Amino acid sequence: MPAYDLNTIGQYTKSRLGIRVDNSVSGITIAADPIFDIVGGPVKANLIFGIVTTVIAGAGGTILMNMDGTLADDFVLSIASADFDTDDVGTVYILPATAAGAITTDGGGGINLCPEWILPVGSLCVTGGAAATGVIKWSMFYVPLVEGAYVIASAA
Repeated sequence: MPAYDLNTIGQYTKSRLGIRVDNSVSGITIAADPIFDIVGGPVKANLIFGIVTTVIAGAGGTILMNMDGTLADDFVLSIASADFDTDDVGTVYILPATAAGAITTDGGGGINLCPEWILPVGSLCVTGGAAATGVIKWSMFYVPLVEGAYVIASAA
């Protein structure tokens, strides 16, 4: 049983990390698949991570994340990571500490959290180096930087 009730835990998490939005992505494709849309102005992403919820299988390959900005140039948040084929349920993916670094996985143990990112209006996209099956649940904790800015899960 938790030391605090769930409402207290939720309020603490929101005050430390910001607003949470989730999106589950079925299958990995070689196209840039939007997972989150930033609307109304820039946001500060305090944490972006993915958790495998259905085993990844297929041709193998890598995974990367980029920002498809509508008001600014596109930019790469991560380069192709290590091979993600056959990653088990519970594997965690975290963005790199620097732009264009590799997405890291937990490797079955702990993992350092990613740095904060300032993201413009546009879509945060995931691209695979090869098509694969499986499901990754992506989560973003963010804080709006201007009135009216927010993040939504992209439509599948």
